[in-house]
Amino acid sequence: MRAISHFFSLRCLAILLVSISTLTTAYAIPFRSDYIEFDRRAPNTVTVNGKVAELGARLSSSSHDKSTVWRLNKWDGKTNPGYVLKKYTNHIEKDRFEDEVYGLEAVDQFIAFDLAARVLVMKEVKGRTLAEMTAELPHDQRRNFLNKWRPKVAEAAAAIAKSKNIYHGDMNMDSIIIDGSNNIQFIDWEYFAKWNTPGFLSDKGKIEEKLKMAWDSTATPPRVKKSNSPGTSGKKSSRPRGSPRKKSRSPSGVKKSGSPKRRSPHRREMFYN
Repeated sequence: MRAISHFFSLRCLAILLVSISTLTTAYAIPFRSDYIEFDRRAPNTVTVNGKVAELGARLSSSSHDKSTVWRLNKWDGKTNPGYVLKKYTNHIEKDRFEDEVYGLEAVDQFIAFDLAARVLVMKEVKGRTLAEMTAELPHDQRRNFLNKWRPKVAEAAAAIAKSKNIYHGDMNMDSIIIDGSNNIQFIDWEYFAKWNTPGFLSDKGKIEEKLKMAWDSTATPPRVKKSNSPGTSGKKSSRPRGSPRKKSRSPSGVKKSGSPKRRSPHRREMFYN
């Protein structure tokens, strides 16, 4: 009996020691979450390709489901490096991710990447997006504001195309950054066209035409129809509710066929978003 008791005491002691060892090891070794290594002892620390990055403020909106961007407080031991870390969702295609790496390298914004983790480290482009600046203006001033900036953005895009042999393929207003000195830069380089490939542009006039089409469709929604009630021209029907509609017939008692229905005119109104 004493031998059995001694055996179970040793077994319990061994299980306890193994549990303590496991907990200590799990605390000391970083763990992987979404293919990024986070250290339990420093939750804001990320290891990318052997280099340690300390995450700072989150720059992207929480509603953005494509990627998340943080400003880096430290990168590889350097404080305030002026870099950001961009983490894509794991659903992004490999080719698209590699395209942005190529685009960032072409415009000298690239720092590091991890393909398996879908993580990019790049230089921070400081300033405000053209979309943010436009949204702050009254509706009646937005068109003039965009007309002012369109030739400047086209000139900046043409200069990059001529010097770097790459043309930004998605110049929406969220991809255009304007700093305090009114310098123009571009972000989100996953869509582009290289020199001597379809879609490449280096002519300022042609780029300006494309910008006009893109910005007008974004800033100006399509015309809408307004009516007092859906499907009517605003006149109230004298027919009692629930009674069947009378079918219109020709004087000869034959159903009308082939005559187009006339719709009542609706008021159309142009407005800006």
